[in-house]
Amino acid sequence: MQVLERDDAYFNFVNSINSEATRRNYEYCMSRFLKYCNLDLDSLLRIPQQELSNLIIRYLISLTPTIITHVTHEPFTNVV
Repeated sequence: MQVLERDDAYFNFVNSINSEATRRNYEYCMSRFLKYCNLDLDSLLRIPQQELSNLIIRYLISLTPTIITHVTHEPFTNVV
């Protein structure tokens, strides 16, 4: 994953998830979102709420053509 493990934000994020499978899935989905936004996790946490909302909406819209079922869509939307 592109997020550095030494970052406090990453540490808090990853340690708030109990299931290892869920953790891996969220890390993957979060890394895709961060890559799409060209951000790291610490930068993401400093974005004003309205700007963050706009990024999330744009990201979800960008996923629409590639999402086949609710099952594949759910992990991506849960993370953001």
